[in-house]
Amino acid sequence: FRDFRILWASTVFYSLSTGMEQVAVGWLVFDLTGSPFMVGVAAAARMAPFFFLGILSGAIADWLERRTLLWFSTLGGILVSSVMAAMLISGATHVWAVIGLVAASGCVFAFVLTTRQAYTIDIVGPQHSLNGLSLGAMAMQIGGVVGAILSGALIHVVGPGWQYAAIGIAYGVSAAVILGASKTDQVDLPSREPVLANLAGYLHLICSNRILLILMMLASITEVFGFTHMTLLPVFAKEVL
Repeated sequence: FRDFRILWASTVFYSLSTGMEQVAVGWLVFDLTGSPFMVGVAAAARMAPFFFLGILSGAIADWLERRTLLWFSTLGGILVSSVMAAMLISGATHVWAVIGLVAASGCVFAFVLTTRQAYTIDIVGPQHSLNGLSLGAMAMQIGGVVGAILSGALIHVVGPGWQYAAIGIAYGVSAAVILGASKTDQVDLPSREPVLANLAGYLHLICSNRILLILMMLASITEVFGFTHMTLLPVFAKEVL
């Protein structure tokens, strides 16, 4: 699947940016405030859009052409990281402005993640969807690991402002690469429902499908109790290590 190879490469560069952001946000906020609580607030601002926009992003991804939506969402990441870079390089830094931009980045990521998964199935089809989604998750992890290491090195050498400029460049490469893939006509959809009707359908599905509801609850419990320690890793790194 040529288009999947293109999507996979685009995903690596996108996750390179998000991996860098994840390290940069916690370190930057703790450096500005010295407050572990504010580090938690910043992490919450980054993750809250996934909760509030998750279903909405799915409805919009069903309504719009997915490659185009993915491209414009990635441009949103470029915009947010460019504003952050300009603010940090100029020295006009305020913690609440940083948190606001972090929340905007989370909104972009919520749309990209949903659309990327749907576009993967468009490309490979239901028969290969499990393999496609697994390889996509692998691309996210590869980029995340490399991005995290690169972020620490860049912050140490050139500072967080120029590091955010590098994030914007990686987003730009991801957007450029995805243009090489084909558009999909989403032939499996008999019609494009209005967004509100689609949202109502999602809620009906959650209420009527007990297994799906249980899976969502289990995923929520795992996220809340299994990964929250990651929020305070920058504090641990700076104060203990």
